[in-house]
Amino acid sequence: MSKFTFEDIVLSFAGIHQAAMLVQEVATTGNCNEAAFNVTIGSLFHLDSPDVPSIYGGKEGLRLGLTSLTATLTSQARTVFDKQIARLVLSMIQVERHLQRNPDLLVVLKRKIEYAKNQADFFTETHSTVINTLAKIYEDTIGKLSFKIGIIGKRELLSNPEAMSKIRAILLAGIRSAVLWQQVGGNRWQLIFGRRQYKAVLAKG
Repeated sequence: MSKFTFEDIVLSFAGIHQAAMLVQEVATTGNCNEAAFNVTIGSLFHLDSPDVPSIYGGKEGLRLGLTSLTATLTSQARTVFDKQIARLVLSMIQVERHLQRNPDLLVVLKRKIEYAKNQADFFTETHSTVINTLAKIYEDTIGKLSFKIGIIGKRELLSNPEAMSKIRAILLAGIRSAVLWQQVGGNRWQLIFGRRQYKAVLAKG
């Protein structure tokens, strides 16, 4: 990819937010925004895209994440649901930091995702076979880290294999967005001192 802009930082951060929204939707209702789900899972396989928007099929593909991020930055995140979204976002960023300390695991992750991409090319990116493969990748790699991402939702959904496979696949994609966020220049200090820049990009639509 070419030189990064602050918009790239905002879009990749919205990718993390979108994954968090989808995880929480599945954990609490068993369903999620299908269009956003397709984009988020698809972002795992667009490793050689020419720019950040292309990874998500353009900014429109991040509409759910951008809406969530806007609400968070304008202090509209008041509900338990919103607080859980914020916790999931920070958890995925924390996992990214653990991954950066384990380059061997990053290599394994990339190889396994390339295998899943071959499956996606044969089936579709969100076919159940591909989702189950992505979930297994998450379990075998990120699931082995000392830091665990806690999911809060309905007990019957969190014990449902299909729902949990979907959640793990989404988390894998969200962590991929967290890695991208760091690669294009995103960092935690911006979340404290750079909120005005985030808002300015979001205000452009």
